[in-house]
Amino acid sequence: RISLQEGSFFSNRHLPLNQVLQGLWGLLHRFSYESIESYTRSSNNTIRYLARDFYLLMEADLRLNDVQIG
Repeated sequence: RISLQEGSFFSNRHLPLNQVLQGLWGLLHRFSYESIESYTRSSNNTIRYLARDFYLLMEADLRLNDVQIG
């Protein structure tokens, strides 16, 4: 059996996919980490790793696209 998540940003997470998406939604809406921990019922470290990985992913994408703004 092959997972569609394997090898993606969503693989090897400590959260189910729906909670990862809820956490990302909270990060995009600038919720506090404590709020995200509360509504995803996750640990502080899990949310911090999710945020770190998300920012690294955005940074890598910006480097790949090399877009000038302004």
